[in-house]
Amino acid sequence: MTKFFPEIVLVGKPNVGKSTLFNTVIGRREAIVGEEHGLTRDFQEIKFSIDSNNFKLLDTAGIGLKNEKLNFISYKHTLEKIGAADLIFFLIDGSNEITIEDYNCANFLRKYKKKVVLIINKVELKQSKNYEGMGYDLGYGNPISITAKSKSARLIVYNVIKSFLKLSINNQNNFTNKEKESEVDKITISISGKPNTGKSTLFNNIYGSKRVIVSPEAGTTRDSVKEEVFFKNYIFDLIDTAGVKKKAKTLKSQVDRSSNYFSRKEIRYANVVIIVFDANLPFTNVELSLANYIINEGRAVLLVFNKWDLVKEKSKVKREILSKINSYFFDIKDVPSVFISAIKKNCKNIILDQVRLIYLKWKKKIKTSELNQWMHAEFLDPKLNQKSYISTKFRYISQTKTRPPTFSLYCNTKKKLNLSKIRSFKNRLRNKFGLEGIPIRINLKVSKNPYKRI
Repeated sequence: MTKFFPEIVLVGKPNVGKSTLFNTVIGRREAIVGEEHGLTRDFQEIKFSIDSNNFKLLDTAGIGLKNEKLNFISYKHTLEKIGAADLIFFLIDGSNEITIEDYNCANFLRKYKKKVVLIINKVELKQSKNYEGMGYDLGYGNPISITAKSKSARLIVYNVIKSFLKLSINNQNNFTNKEKESEVDKITISISGKPNTGKSTLFNNIYGSKRVIVSPEAGTTRDSVKEEVFFKNYIFDLIDTAGVKKKAKTLKSQVDRSSNYFSRKEIRYANVVIIVFDANLPFTNVELSLANYIINEGRAVLLVFNKWDLVKEKSKVKREILSKINSYFFDIKDVPSVFISAIKKNCKNIILDQVRLIYLKWKKKIKTSELNQWMHAEFLDPKLNQKSYISTKFRYISQTKTRPPTFSLYCNTKKKLNLSKIRSFKNRLRNKFGLEGIPIRINLKVSKNPYKRI
C-alpha cells in the first residue's frame, strides 16, 4: 500500500509512558494505560494533523521483552515499525536512573540509522530531581523533558516533529482526496464477543496477515486494533476489540475495565457489529446482554459461530442454535448468522459478503408513498379483522433517517399501543421491505384532530 504520510514511532522499554504520550498527542484516549508491566501488546496507529500536514503516530510494545511467546510477537511487530519509521521518539523514565534496558534500546536503534529524538518522561515526579542531566550517555544529543500526561507535551512534540520532518501542503491534499474517495463506500466493522472465542483469529484472517496477537490465553487482546481492508469496491474499517466480559462495575482490574470501555465505544461508532461465539459453548447472559446493547445502539448485527470444524453433530447443533436465536433475539427477527472456522481461508469472503448485504439493508431508504400504501393495506383495510389495532388508527408513516432505519408513525392515540404491538408492527415492516435482522426505530406521534374544539 502506498505510504501517504510520514510515520512517527514511540519506542522504549515497558512502562516509560509511551501510551500516555500517544493519547496526549492525538488528543483522545485510544491506548490503554496503567501500571501493569508490558501492558501494550498490539501496536496502535492513528492519523493526526499538524498545521494542515498529516502524520501517522504509532504506539509500540516495550523493547526488551522477548522471552515469552506473546512478547516475542510484540517485539517482532515493533521491529517492523521501526524499520518503516520516518521519525522515532525514544522514551526513558526520568524518575529513575538509566537501566541496562535503556542502553540496549539505544544501541539497538542506532543500527537502523533513523532520525531519533530522546524524550525524558515523568519529570514532574519529585524523584526526577535526583536524575537531572541524565540521558546524554545514550548518545542522542540534547534530550527533551516532558510530562506525557500534560497537554503541554503535545505542543512540545508538535514543535519537534516540525523541526525534524519536512512539511508539505501536498501531504494534506493527498490525504483529503483519499478520504473523499473512500467515504462513499466505507463500512466500519467492530468484532466483539466474549474473550477467547476467536475474534483476533478472525481479524487476522480477514486482514490477510498476523496483525494482532493470537493465543489460547483468555484476554490476550487489550487495546482495540483498527485496520483497513479492501474488498469488492468497498473499504472496510476492521476493528478487533478485547471483547466484553461482564458489567464494568464487577471488574476488579483497571485494565479489564478500560478494555470493556473501549470495546463498547467501538460498538457505538461501528456500522456493523460481528458477535463471535464459540459454537461448542452455550449462549450466556454476557452475550445476550451484549446483543441487546448493540440493538439499542441501532447497530446492524452479524452472528458468527466460530470453531465450527470442532462441532461433531453439525446439523443438530445448527438447528438448536437457530432456534435459540429466534427466541433470544425477539426484538429483531431473523438475525443473519454464519457458521465458520476462523482459521479457514474462505471465511473472509463469507464474512465480508454478509457484512456488505447487512450494511445495504441498514442504510436503506424507503419511499413515503410505498410505506403508506403498505400501511393502509395492512392495517386500515376494513375487510381485515385487526382487533388488536381497532382502537388505534395509523394515519401516516415516513422514514426520517437511515443507519438504522428510523420512522415517524402518526396515529390518533398512543394509549393502546404497548411494546408487543409496536414489536409486531416492526416485524411486519421488516418482512415487507426486506429489513430482516436490522434494528428499526419507530417514533410515535399523535396527529391532532382538526375538528376538535379548543
